[in-house]
Amino acid sequence: MGKPSIFSKEYERRKKKRRKRIAFLVLLVIISTFSLLYWSPVSKFFTNSQLYKELQAKYKDSEKNQNPPSNEQNNNLSGNKDAKNEEENNTKKSEEKYFEIKLPDGTNARAVYEQDDSSIKFKYLTGNDKTSFDISPSGKKMIILDGTTQDLIELSIDNSIKDLTYKVYTTRNKSKIYKDKKLSQNPQFQWHSSPKYVSEETIAYVSQMPWFKTEKYVWLVDSTAGNHRYVKNIKGSEIKFGNLTNKGLEVIIDGETIIIDSEGKTV
Repeated sequence: MGKPSIFSKEYERRKKKRRKRIAFLVLLVIISTFSLLYWSPVSKFFTNSQLYKELQAKYKDSEKNQNPPSNEQNNNLSGNKDAKNEEENNTKKSEEKYFEIKLPDGTNARAVYEQDDSSIKFKYLTGNDKTSFDISPSGKKMIILDGTTQDLIELSIDNSIKDLTYKVYTTRNKSKIYKDKKLSQNPQFQWHSSPKYVSEETIAYVSQMPWFKTEKYVWLVDSTAGNHRYVKNIKGSEIKFGNLTNKGLEVIIDGETIIIDSEGKTV
């Protein structure tokens, strides 16, 4: 039989048949190869070998370490986090409510307060490391000691200021000792120190008055009338105030603790 013409239908039929045979043979080779790899004893031996396990472990490590973040990326992430924290802190500071007050020595401080729908109370004093302060039981008043001049001022929640400084001490023989002059002569002298509320209207402080020696005494000032008086029978080389309790104010005298009320009586 002669070869069919390339223009005949028989030629096209044989060409398609030959392509199918080739495709079938390729598929058969692929199936045989996979069968050999996955089901043959050789395959099982290889997958159970130490070499295979080592290669597999190295592959997993390479996958894990692929494209690690660069130092620049880490720095950017850290920088973004720091910037976010700084922004949050700045926002918090900007939301704080405070009174800007001028102290007797000419410097400023901030009396920070909190306010809700029903009340407003002082929280703390900031912005001046030469001051000390205490807040009244109601939170409506703050006593401030200017550490430079040793002046006492009371700030109320309406932003009004009252000067409670004991400016002149009058002795029994009617001679006068002026605070500013005494401190200029002896800057280490304690005229007022460590103010602390005993009650809403009474403030205690430590002083070397009235005998002007090394021993210290407890004084009380009535914030309404502005009267100062020292508490008799309480003196010591070191006097500190503790907590304000239901009974009164803790006073620590040379290591021993007593409690006084707003009248200065020991309870």
